[in-house]
Amino acid sequence: MFSRLLDIPNGLAVWLFTRGQNADADWKAYCDAVHEAQRALVGHPHLFALQIIDPHSSDPSAKWRREIADATEGVSSRATIALVSQSRMVRGVTLAVSWLRPPTYTLHIVGTEDEACELAQRDCPGRAVAARLLIRRLRQEQGQPPTTAG
Repeated sequence: MFSRLLDIPNGLAVWLFTRGQNADADWKAYCDAVHEAQRALVGHPHLFALQIIDPHSSDPSAKWRREIADATEGVSSRATIALVSQSRMVRGVTLAVSWLRPPTYTLHIVGTEDEACELAQRDCPGRAVAARLLIRRLRQEQGQPPTTAG
């Protein structure tokens, strides 16, 4: 299941894929969220998104991988996205794809939410607190326990 939150004053987006099967509606919502963040945060000088993929969250089909590539192709060069996954496979595949098709934005691939929050803080002081609050809120909405970053 996919969920998202924006913090416009902090130029921050959090996108969360929780464990389980992701339906077409989840992948569409993710693509829409990328476009939404681009529009809503266009004036912010330091755009930052955390894309969290929980363990056992299903992978997109070939169709949705193409849609996701199309959605992320126009992301601002001022943006930073931190992809968070405990899975070495997910991190490795993402890294390989970024070599084949370098993103227009800064991409960090990390294993924990804490690492992503540290990157958010380094990018814009004070942002780590806002990121942790958004993560906690999304997890509460999904009925999940907080993580170490929450």
